[in-house]
Amino acid sequence: MQRVSALSQSPPDRLPPHSSPDEQGILGCVLDVMGSAAASLDKLAAQKFDPEFFYDLRHRTVFEGMLKLREANRPVDIITLQQTLKDGGTLEDIGGVTYLNELQDSVTSAVNLAHYAGVVRGKALVRAFVNKCGELQRRALEADDVGKVIADASGELLELATVGQAETAWKPMRDIVQDVITDMEEFRYVRGKTQLRGLPTGPNGVYLDKLIRGIRETYYMVLAGRPGDGKTTKAMNILEHLAMDYVWHEPTGNKLLNHETNEEYPETLERKGIPVAVFSIEMDSTSLGYRLLFGRAGVDTAEFSQGFASAEDNTNLIKVAGKLSAAQVYVDDTPGQTISQIAAKARQIAREKGIKLFILDYVQLVEIEDGKGIDRVKELTKISRGIMRLKKELKVPWIVLA
Repeated sequence: MQRVSALSQSPPDRLPPHSSPDEQGILGCVLDVMGSAAASLDKLAAQKFDPEFFYDLRHRTVFEGMLKLREANRPVDIITLQQTLKDGGTLEDIGGVTYLNELQDSVTSAVNLAHYAGVVRGKALVRAFVNKCGELQRRALEADDVGKVIADASGELLELATVGQAETAWKPMRDIVQDVITDMEEFRYVRGKTQLRGLPTGPNGVYLDKLIRGIRETYYMVLAGRPGDGKTTKAMNILEHLAMDYVWHEPTGNKLLNHETNEEYPETLERKGIPVAVFSIEMDSTSLGYRLLFGRAGVDTAEFSQGFASAEDNTNLIKVAGKLSAAQVYVDDTPGQTISQIAAKARQIAREKGIKLFILDYVQLVEIEDGKGIDRVKELTKISRGIMRLKKELKVPWIVLA
């Protein structure tokens, strides 16, 4: 988890945003004699509440003492907390036993713990946001490559927004089963036919579709092989099919009436092709265009370059060029990109063009920021994690060549 650092910094003309009563409320809820300190601390831990969310250093010190007791599986109360702070030499710094008693008396019930924690977290994020903006300004003024600062900024600010939020939540099996049933109802079962739950991989991907049941938004697929094994060709076959041939139905939000059964069903409009984005780090966009155009037209590139193309070949190339030009395919062939730069570009084009599939060719050519001294396995792990976060954030599947 990213930690919120330097929270006490702010412009010199005003104090940073904070709320001492709510900070006291959190500590008072934990020390509530009618409640359970362990349960309160566990609730805060489940929400990833960070000690640095506290603006007042006294409150942060007290909370860290509580966490220390909880980790040691010891009771958390005035007596144990007093001794822990005394052993650490911080009891007098926070105001002694008198202040601990004040904290305990600051609330009458632990029922408002979530409210207090939400306010304190919100104030902390505002402080962190202000500090981050100042840091980005400094980096931009000092940087030789401002583009890198801008690319990093979008990811860092977005990551900041998730600080202190629980990444997962427990779900009862009842809800999980209902999710499965809802998912099943989205497609009609046809006996003897593969039940696709995502994008098809094309007419030559029947076997692959049986294995993966289509490319879903939750997928991060790695297409791996030795040089010359045809990874790019397979990826371009998938791209070509989805961008030019794939027929899908877009809901309009309206309902139609089936007069035979007297039941309503959703109205849809038939569409053809989906938006696909390609990060082609290995091959330039022109070479990629040649591969798509000649492959689609069924024309041999070598024969054409040697002057042996037929009139029919030329006619096919012209027809395919028109159709390919209309496809919603976007290619970025910038060499030497980092995962932060790719992430920033992916967010932008997903927002502007509604991208339904990303293709990265290929992962070993992605560079890593500050990667000196890091072995290649760790580099690839970091890059892979970055793509996994993007997939989850944008809800768009990725096909990564390796």
